Amino acid sequence: MGIKKPSRSVMLLLCFIALVFCSCKSPSKSPSKSHHKKEHDKEFIDGLKQANKSCPIEIAGGAGTIDAVKLEDDYVTFYASYKQSASTPLLNDDNKERLKEVLVTALLSGRSNIIVDMMIDEGCGLKMVATKDNVKKTTVVIPLDELKEFRDNYRDNPQVSARKSIEIQVEAEKAVLPLKIEEGMTMTDYILEDDYVVFVIEINESLYSINTFKQNKEIMKSAIINEGLRERQAQILVNMCKSANMGIIYRMIGNKSKNIFDIVISCDELL
Repeated sequence: MGIKKPSRSVMLLLCFIALVFCSCKSPSKSPSKSHHKKEHDKEFIDGLKQANKSCPIEIAGGAGTIDAVKLEDDYVTFYASYKQSASTPLLNDDNKERLKEVLVTALLSGRSNIIVDMMIDEGCGLKMVATKDNVKKTTVVIPLDELKEFRDNYRDNPQVSARKSIEIQVEAEKAVLPLKIEEGMTMTDYILEDDYVVFVIEINESLYSINTFKQNKEIMKSAIINEGLRERQAQILVNMCKSANMGIIYRMIGNKSKNIFDIVISCDELL
C-alpha cells in the first residue's frame, strides 16, 4: 500500500478532535428553593420558544444533540442526548460539583454570555438533563444563587476561570485515551503546555508520511483556522481558549520514526 498524502478531510478532521471533549455535564444537588416563581418577560419566553423550535441542535461533533430547551420551575432546562459510542467521561459520578463551573464558563466565554445575564435577570437557574443511548440519565442543576456566583467570579478574572475549566476538562478526559480518530491516526495524549492546549496524535507511518505532513503544514494550519475552528461547535473550544489567553497545538508523532512536528495556532490567530 502506498503512502497517503494528508487529504483535505484529514486536515479538517484535526479541527474536530477536541469536540469529543465538549460533554461538560454532571449530576448536582437538588434545585434551590430560595426564590419564588415570577412572571417572566414575554421577550424572554418567546426567545426560549424560538430556541426550542431550532432543536435538535447537533453538539460535540455529532456525538449528541440538544433535543429541547424549556422553562421549568424557574429553570432554563436543556435536554441533551448522546450516542452510546460518544466519549463522555465527564458524565461520570466522580466529576460532580467541579463540572458545573465548566458548563457555566463555556456559556460565559462566548457570545452566549448574554443568555446568562438574561437568566439571572429573570430569576432563573440553569439545568441540563443528559441521556446516553436512552439509558443513562445525568442531571446538572445550577440554582440562581450559584449561577450568580459563577458569573461574578468569572467576570472578576475571566482568564483564570477559563483556564481552570480547561484544566478540569483535560484531567477528566485523559481517561478515554488512546482514542482512534480514523485509520492511521490515534490521539494518545491531551495536555496543557505553557499557554497551549496540546492534542498529541500518533501517525501510522505505514499509511501516512510525517514528511508529507510537514510539507503541507501551512496548508493544514490554514484549513484548521479558517474552516474547522470556525464551525459553530468548534467555537466552544475556541472561545474558552481565547478567554484563557491560550492557543492550540496539534502535535504529530510518527509511530516508527518518532519524528515530531507541531501545528501551532496562537491565541491571537484564533478567530
